[in-house]
Amino acid sequence: MRGPVQAAWTYDSAGRNLHPIDEAARRLMGITSEPLGESRIAPPLTTGYEAEPNDAVETGRPRLVSLHAVPEASVGTRGALDSLADRTYDEPAPGESRLEQEERLLEHERREHELREHELREHQLREQELRAHELREHQMREREMREHELREHQRREQELVERERELRAQQAREQARQLEQASAPEARGVAHHPTVALPREEEPPNSGGKPKPKAKSRRASVPSWDEILFGATRGDES
Repeated sequence: MRGPVQAAWTYDSAGRNLHPIDEAARRLMGITSEPLGESRIAPPLTTGYEAEPNDAVETGRPRLVSLHAVPEASVGTRGALDSLADRTYDEPAPGESRLEQEERLLEHERREHELREHELREHQLREQELRAHELREHQMREREMREHELREHQRREQELVERERELRAQQAREQARQLEQASAPEARGVAHHPTVALPREEEPPNSGGKPKPKAKSRRASVPSWDEILFGATRGDES
């Protein structure tokens, strides 16, 4: 909407923001925001009866007198007892002097002070027990953590020892296998020929008491290089 209505805000006597459209609606409803003049104020009602002042003081009922405020209790759960009778005290009875009332009030304050001290001590004891419990839990957690770390360290050391033992056993097996391969005849480049036992000739019976001649030991012939290299035999050469 454009025109004179745009951004035409005003304020009434109460400091409220008014828009021209709202003001027109108020006028239609018979409401105006203009301050009321003296002529618009209705005169006070006048009656022929006037209240008489009651100067009589009631007797037999003590009047309550408010004393200085009792400080609120900051410790404990019995804060409602710290106010004690809404901090109001009776006036001295006809037979009680002002001094006796002061003594009674002092005794009352002393009991309140003792009650607060008792609650403070209980609170301090609870705080000490709570701190001791937290300290014990902390020490227990530290002990469990140290035991867990010690078990983990021992387990890692045991794994290292077993791994080293397996590695040494594997190295020993590898060395034994290498020694077996080095000591084999094929490793020296020599053909392996098994020794053949020749049949023994029949000996004639011993006659005449002559000593039996010793049989000469016969060994298999040593192969020549031709036999080793070319597989030739002496029978083939002949």
